[in-house]
Amino acid sequence: MNEDLYINDNENIVKLGKLLRSRRETLGLSLREAARRANVDKGTVSHIEQGHIRNPGADVLMAIAQVLRMPMGDLFAVAGWMPKGELPTLMPYLRTKYNLTPDETKELEEEFARIAREKGISFNEYEGPLDGEDEF
Repeated sequence: MNEDLYINDNENIVKLGKLLRSRRETLGLSLREAARRANVDKGTVSHIEQGHIRNPGADVLMAIAQVLRMPMGDLFAVAGWMPKGELPTLMPYLRTKYNLTPDETKELEEEFARIAREKGISFNEYEGPLDGEDEF
């Protein structure tokens, strides 16, 4: 994989930063604590969240993603860069592909959650089959 990700779209840089900050805040982590857990400089995390770093190091994003319990594919999808053969989870995919507002995203999440409950489906990536288990 490329050591650095070059995101040549300012809009995607801002989206990536907003996604990271939103997830960090959802988990109740301060900027300092998230940076400490990721072993990344607090200023670097702050600059990424603010959209000031055009080419965040892949290792830095991986460390932050691990702390925030986010699949790398989600970050790459929002940034506009996806590794070959990896797909994002549902909500980041829909948000990115269809340029949804936060309210629209929330409405979709609630609807998908309702349908999932009714059908007994989990959208948790860790509860599904391992690669190859569901292939015949």
